[in-house]
Amino acid sequence: MLGDPPLILNDFAAEAWAFSSSSAEVRLKEAFSGAPLEALRQPGCYLVVGITSGLGVAAVNRSEAGLVTVIPTEAGHATFAAATDELADVAAELFPGRRSVATEEVISAPGLLAIYNLLIKRSGSSPRAKTPEAITGSIATDPVARAACAMLARAFWAHAGSLVMTFGAWDGLFVTGAAGSAMVQSLRLPDAQAMFAASSKHRRVLQSMPRGLIFLEHAELIGLAEALRHY
Repeated sequence: MLGDPPLILNDFAAEAWAFSSSSAEVRLKEAFSGAPLEALRQPGCYLVVGITSGLGVAAVNRSEAGLVTVIPTEAGHATFAAATDELADVAAELFPGRRSVATEEVISAPGLLAIYNLLIKRSGSSPRAKTPEAITGSIATDPVARAACAMLARAFWAHAGSLVMTFGAWDGLFVTGAAGSAMVQSLRLPDAQAMFAASSKHRRVLQSMPRGLIFLEHAELIGLAEALRHY
């Protein structure tokens, strides 16, 4: 409304608002577990995670009365916790001498390029791809690109499982973002999927919760309108 203070909205929070809208035409591109779109409309606590130029994370809570609350975060800037020796070695080689590495420095489109170049260096071969888009586009023909995407997928699912436990978002995990869409075949790999439910105490609930890759055209604009409707 004219005269009201401006609404300043985190870009990824806007996407989360869009996905929570009952009128938005959200498309399911891949169901990793359960029935994600059905879960998205039910009361509960959810997590929306986007692999883009960074790592966007927002929590969404829908009450029994239908009231939606979106919690924006800067979880992509939290310290990367390597879940395996392989990922610890990658972080150490990519960022020598650094005790703290932001998660999105590894899990993102730029992180994919960095991992690819590291694997190229290890193999002593010449890079075929120069951009994240070229890497995801050559999974079928470039073994190093395929290995880089698979490694990023393992890192992503391990981190996503930790985020679910941190926020108590037991009712659904929704993956979005251009890089996530481009590497969907890597995200569906069984060894990558297994990283999501690595917690021995909460493995059963993590394995059973709905997870999916979703897409919505003009999500940020739709989300802004949805947020204005609630404020």
